[in-house]
Amino acid sequence: MMRRFFTWPLLVVGLCCLLMGMSVMLSVAQDDEGDEEGDPTPAAEVEEMEPAEYEGTRECRDCHRSAAGDHETTYHALTLVSSEDLEDDEDIADLVLLADFDASEGMVQFPGEDEARGISLRDVAYTLGAGRHYQAFVTQLEDDSLMVLPIQWDVSNSEWTELPLADEWPDPAYEFTTNCVGCHVTGFDTSELTWEETGVQCEACHGPGSNHIEIADDSGSSISDSEYVDLSGAINFALDGQVCGQCHVRGTSPDGEQPYPLAYHPGDDLLAEDTFHPFPVDDEAHWFPTGHARLPNMQFSEWMQSSHSSALADAQESDYFDAGCISCHSVAQQRIDYLIDEEWVFEDEYNPLDALERFDFGVTCASCHNPHEVESPAYLRDEPYALCVSCHYDSEVTEGIHHPVMETFEGQPLVEGIDPVEGVHFTAEDGPDCLTCHMQLVDTKNGPRSSHAFYPILPGAAADVEGLQDACTTCHTDVETPEQMQSLIDNVQGNVADRLAAVQDNLGDDAPEWVAQAVAAIEGDGSQGIHNYAYTNALLTSAEVELGLVSGGTLSDDDVSALVDEVLPDVEVTPVPTPTRQARVGALTTPSLVILGVIGFIFLFAAYSFFVRGNRND
Repeated sequence: MMRRFFTWPLLVVGLCCLLMGMSVMLSVAQDDEGDEEGDPTPAAEVEEMEPAEYEGTRECRDCHRSAAGDHETTYHALTLVSSEDLEDDEDIADLVLLADFDASEGMVQFPGEDEARGISLRDVAYTLGAGRHYQAFVTQLEDDSLMVLPIQWDVSNSEWTELPLADEWPDPAYEFTTNCVGCHVTGFDTSELTWEETGVQCEACHGPGSNHIEIADDSGSSISDSEYVDLSGAINFALDGQVCGQCHVRGTSPDGEQPYPLAYHPGDDLLAEDTFHPFPVDDEAHWFPTGHARLPNMQFSEWMQSSHSSALADAQESDYFDAGCISCHSVAQQRIDYLIDEEWVFEDEYNPLDALERFDFGVTCASCHNPHEVESPAYLRDEPYALCVSCHYDSEVTEGIHHPVMETFEGQPLVEGIDPVEGVHFTAEDGPDCLTCHMQLVDTKNGPRSSHAFYPILPGAAADVEGLQDACTTCHTDVETPEQMQSLIDNVQGNVADRLAAVQDNLGDDAPEWVAQAVAAIEGDGSQGIHNYAYTNALLTSAEVELGLVSGGTLSDDDVSALVDEVLPDVEVTPVPTPTRQARVGALTTPSLVILGVIGFIFLFAAYSFFVRGNRND
């Protein structure tokens, strides 16, 4: 009896493992062959449908409760709130009403009134801006025109400041519908001057949703693969940088009358001749000569000038381009990862390159930002440094060393036999990271904003530009002039470039493999020693010694220390942990299924041995 008691559990577990493995394998096999309902790849073609119409956030919330619930308290959703909504919803009023109206006494003279006075909530038709930096207010005059008030609330300093758009108020420069409405509402009708919803709501980024909703209603609670393809094709995933660019940009409508796009829907070409004309980089009123924006809300324009925007096109030009490149060079892979996480597709079923047929974008806003990540500063997908080094590291996509920015900056092993040298910037307490130099705060007319040009403002370039701070002397305060700092940068990069060229010229076929790896590490880092000169020098010196080069540029460790100490402030050095890159876990792969089957067989064999052979012995 005891033998039978133990045997049945073994049989049950074994059979379960085998059945699980067989069912999943059959499912994968069927999906690989394709079925009558269609293949749910993101690249699938979608039927042409009638132009979609706006349905409103409430309709979106019926299915997307979590996302819509998170969104309703974001800066986007609250960028325009009506006085009616403020009166009806105390929670929204508490979030939005930040200003001290009593402190505005004597600041605004309304038309038809004899003297200036303060403003009150009775004067407010809409709040303009959610108050991340400043908050302005829209009033409705007796002629029913909507006019932005000439004062704004400075959230950081808790005080009222002037909003000087013109010499007098009211003035056409303060007209709300002409100058502001396009980026503060959803579904703006340019001919009727009406809108569907206040604030930047779901359909502002995902496009009108009537077709999407119709397919969802017809599908019911159980959606087929083909219906999913149609459903996803009837809405915009907001991965294209132009979706954000419709507001995070400065320029004019084609007629030059409005500072926002006309009749743009997500998925359209924002830069089409009849849609929008961004201010060019040589427009000195909007750009610094370094290619950094003078005004806020120009993130898209800066991004367009960066290598992030062309990351996919640049990678596709490489002879080594394959599916592995997509994870960093295109936001498309993030969409595939989402589909895997949501179990719409299995990880081993799809080639990431298929996604490019539909999501043909490089590194866009959505690569780093997720507007639904409401708990994250600036709606980032991860901590800033972790986001940068998730791509700017020595990946295993290529056979050799590829892009070891993180390893160089931190001082991690790259070439066997060459001891790494910790980066002084990385180990310095409260020292700089990627954002300090590549996304530095730039002073604009409305306060400092993080640049999205992604290249540093060098001391030499900023030296004679009024109002522009370079990326180096903010920390290196002991340097007497920006020109001195620029001279050091030029000397370091020139030294590395000359020595690297000499090594490359003498790198014959008989040279050890590690020498080529050292060269690849320096080239792949791309900073010519700025990220970590001591480590770069160690790599170069080792290569020079191996090749028998006599280089006047070769520096000893003491020379390196003296060079660095010349400009680096005296700071305490403490190790900073490297953020862990978490691996994604997808569906069961083929090896996993094989292991599962083996486990099942072992259980069955154990049960057989225990029960059948035991009976024979009995």
